Amino acid sequence: MPLFIRVTSQAVFFHFCFLRLLVTLLLSFTVLTVNADTLRLRADAWYPYNGNPDSDYPGYMIELADEILNKAGHQLDYQLMPWSRSLVQARKGSIDCIAGAFRDDAPDFLYPEVSMGRDDVGFFVMEENRQWRFTSEASLAEIRVAVISGYSYGEQLDGYIRRNRHSPYLQVTTGNDPLERNIKLLLAHRVELLIESPNVLNATLDKMGLAGNLVEVGRMNNPRELYIACSPQSSSAGYFVQLLSKGVQRMRASGRLQQILARYGLDDWEQ
Repeated sequence: MPLFIRVTSQAVFFHFCFLRLLVTLLLSFTVLTVNADTLRLRADAWYPYNGNPDSDYPGYMIELADEILNKAGHQLDYQLMPWSRSLVQARKGSIDCIAGAFRDDAPDFLYPEVSMGRDDVGFFVMEENRQWRFTSEASLAEIRVAVISGYSYGEQLDGYIRRNRHSPYLQVTTGNDPLERNIKLLLAHRVELLIESPNVLNATLDKMGLAGNLVEVGRMNNPRELYIACSPQSSSAGYFVQLLSKGVQRMRASGRLQQILARYGLDDWEQ
């Protein structure tokens, strides 16, 4: 009987040690997996925030994210995808995050505490419509308007777009380069008004060799914070939004943030 007890105690001891080793190995594997994670980031081109992934100027948000992730031992998988599809894929968990998002674009997503930009909504026309001004929703009914599917333009404009989505006076454009398509529609007089970020519109006109061809006739004067926002379906979302927040703070303090922004002719939105 004492021998049986002794053998049983040894068996229990070795079983306990084995379980501890197994747990340690699993935890180590989890840490290694997190360290090796690749953040899957998608959005349509919205330069200078995010642009062509193969360019030397992929957008300052992309440069920031890439540097922050690399320093933490991660990789960035950034590709262009239509905005509406990016939202759908993120909500399915097929990708992790979207670039250049306002909180209104995806209220259910996770957002870093520190923003990665700030922008307003502007109104752009051809010279012959220079006198037009946004005063209320009624003023939009007087003119053919182009916007981009899935974008948020602020509560008031979003409401107008929802209610008039099928109106012949509202062009809702999709695809990888919807802004370029909208600019061409305006130049062809198929629409009369573009609603867009001033920074993005002007950068796109420069890229197309059309700087000065459109006239800005006002803004909503309600600048909003911009982010890389992550899907709640992504198991790494909480970790990555914290990583991005700390990374932007660190790069701002070191001056590296302004160095990257200067490549795009921009200044720190917090200064």
